[in-house]
Amino acid sequence: MKILIADDHPLLRRALSEGLASLSEDLIILEAGSGKELREIAKEERPELVLLDVDLGDENGSAIVPELARLIPAVSIMIVTGRPMEVNDCALEVSNVAGIVDKKDIDIEQLRAMAAETLKIDAKDQGKQATLNKKEREAGVGEEPQMPERLKAVFLAMGQGKTTKEIAAELKLSKQTIESYRKEIAQIVGESGSALIRLAVLYSETARERQE
Repeated sequence: MKILIADDHPLLRRALSEGLASLSEDLIILEAGSGKELREIAKEERPELVLLDVDLGDENGSAIVPELARLIPAVSIMIVTGRPMEVNDCALEVSNVAGIVDKKDIDIEQLRAMAAETLKIDAKDQGKQATLNKKEREAGVGEEPQMPERLKAVFLAMGQGKTTKEIAAELKLSKQTIESYRKEIAQIVGESGSALIRLAVLYSETARERQE
């Protein structure tokens, strides 16, 4: 089975991919960063589920929903966006739309559950991942990292799926400084690439749980 994540933010695509990849051993995660890539990959790979952002950079992603439904009649579409009010009305009329998730309140575990239900993934597979997450937390993954507050702020933002540009604007720092901080964080936690993003997502989830 295949899930296609369509979002113009590479970091968020990676975070969602990391969060969903272990739902099943048979799952393949595909990524698209624009409307053009979305159409090409959907036509070639014919995914069972598409996680679709409204802002794809070159066009409104929700406007592509009817086209996706015609191309792959059995596809399920979940709209994941930070601007739910901008979802095109034509998208809401398509029965293939399984739901709308607000990026501002995104919960990886909730998204996993929704994806598992949509794809009808066996509960045993979900149980295995729940056990894995528990072991990760017991091993200290997602716990308060031993690093300066300035790095914690960047690490948290990374886990929330924000790009380097967005983090720089939020913290009023240059992109070069944020890139430097990311390298420092990678050295401190001993991970890089997708593994680093996975840790950032877990840290973000843990931080939110502490606030609750």
